[in-house]
Amino acid sequence: MSSSDCEKKYGFFKVVFFCLFLGMFFYTESVAAEEQISSSFDVSIQADDETSQVKDIQFTPQLNQEYRYTATVTNLENYAIEVSIFPSIAVSTRNSMTYVAETENLLNQDYDLKNYVKIQPQDGNFVDGFLQLDAKQSRDVQIIINVNKRIHGEVLGGINFSQVIGIQENKDSVDIQQVYQKVIVVRLKLNELAKGTKQTIGDFEFTITGDTTTLSYYLYNNDPLVTYAEGGTYRVINPNQEIIAEGKIESEQIVLSPYIKTLFNVPLLDGAKLMSGEYQFIRSDGNDETTTYFHYTKEEVDQFIEEAADSSNTITVQSKANLWLVIALSLVSVLLILTLVKLQKK
Repeated sequence: MSSSDCEKKYGFFKVVFFCLFLGMFFYTESVAAEEQISSSFDVSIQADDETSQVKDIQFTPQLNQEYRYTATVTNLENYAIEVSIFPSIAVSTRNSMTYVAETENLLNQDYDLKNYVKIQPQDGNFVDGFLQLDAKQSRDVQIIINVNKRIHGEVLGGINFSQVIGIQENKDSVDIQQVYQKVIVVRLKLNELAKGTKQTIGDFEFTITGDTTTLSYYLYNNDPLVTYAEGGTYRVINPNQEIIAEGKIESEQIVLSPYIKTLFNVPLLDGAKLMSGEYQFIRSDGNDETTTYFHYTKEEVDQFIEEAADSSNTITVQSKANLWLVIALSLVSVLLILTLVKLQKK
């Protein structure tokens, strides 16, 4: 072999080796995971057997007895508006409490406030589900509460007064409604002596939020009472027995509705490694420690790799497919190095 031929062949192997080296380097994937709106109407409310107004509705109802409240809705604008009025479910979140017409997070439908509430204008009917108000007009709405089923604990929800005040159009996605909403909180205390049940967690999933990889899970309040999320420390351990997340949830900070599941997210540590296998979520309140196990399959890991491909963080996702490819690339690289050595000796 001539000197020029050897240089060409040696140069070719250098290029191939450099490409394989880059392939090895990049294939171990490092992945991560309110506008103030001015009100256009006002709401005041009072019980029919009282003269003073109330800010919310809280009492202990008797079975099959009606309790009536009158809500006065006043249009503050110089033009007509329409307001939607409906009973809602109190849904716990990590930062606040929201009141929605429907949710899949309610674990027991007997604790949906709309089962026990009727809403009707005193001087007519709703039009297509809306209370219509002329400029500066006030109208009274009757709210009737009747618990017609024997249940334990509490029902927590609200009476929502909602108005769509604008629509933000988006060419590439769905349009967004701008809504002003006022909520009258309703808490029906049926049985304060209901026995408490321990909270549980489940439905684990690794997710991407911005450039952060998190472990999301649901905290289940299996209790018919309003309570706080259990506080304490937590740590998450991967199948290699490495800690990939740890932190603290403050006690008596997050309010939970009765029979509700609440979504939590905990960030993973920098350098955390994800792989198929059994994970542990360990919670401690200082006295007791509870371990919940969850499993991630290879298919779930591969799906997460696809979802996280465009993100940038310091989490490493490993799968058996990745491992075998790295091994194969390593063997090829070794062979190339040996070949280069032989060529240099010639």
